[in-house]
Amino acid sequence: MNNHKSIVALILAMLTAAYAVDSDQKVQRSQQDNELSPTRADTIENFDDGMIQLFSYPGEDFDPDAWALDSTITFNNSAYSLKLWGNTWKVE
Repeated sequence: MNNHKSIVALILAMLTAAYAVDSDQKVQRSQQDNELSPTRADTIENFDDGMIQLFSYPGEDFDPDAWALDSTITFNNSAYSLKLWGNTWKVE
C-alpha cells in the first residue's frame, strides 16, 4: 500500500510539473503574440477614399472576387472598410 501511495504521489508531482511548464510556455507565447500582432486600434490600411486596387496573391486566391469595400460596417467612423469572404488572398 505504501508503494502504491508513492507511485500516485510521483504521478501527481509529474502532472503538476508538466502543467506548470505548459502554463509558463502559454504566458510566454501570449506575450510574444502581443508584441508581434497589431492591437485592435492599429490601422494597417486606410480605405477612406473608397478606391483601392487589390491583386490576387499568387497561387492562393481561389475566390478572386470575394471582397468589397463596405460603407455600412466600418471602424472608428471611417468611410469604408474592406470586407473579405471565401478563400481570398490579396496584395496591394
